[in-house]
Amino acid sequence: MKAPPARVSSNIGRAFKGKGANAMTHARAALVSGLVLAAALASCGITGPDVEADGTVRFVDVEGGCWGIETDDVMYEPINLPESFKTDGLQVDFEAEERDLGSFCMIGVIVELTEIERVD
Repeated sequence: MKAPPARVSSNIGRAFKGKGANAMTHARAALVSGLVLAAALASCGITGPDVEADGTVRFVDVEGGCWGIETDDVMYEPINLPESFKTDGLQVDFEAEERDLGSFCMIGVIVELTEIERVD
């Protein structure tokens, strides 16, 4: 004698009742894909809002030399300061995104510059 089919008791089960195992498998795959995408976006390193400031480029003689941008209250350590801006004392306006990264220099908040220009 064949056992009766299992009774579906959850709302999710009711939504897929009569639609076959493939529909449920596709829904699970979509859910897993969404969770993986969310995890990937959460771990991309962006930790805060954009920084918009003016400051002074500084060469700090630690660990073989590091470049930073000093503002009135924060020292930033850009990971992509262009060579043409590596002049100690240069006044700049810049925009940057904070990055959750480690550094040998450890002289300030690590940022990735999105814009930078000289101030005359």
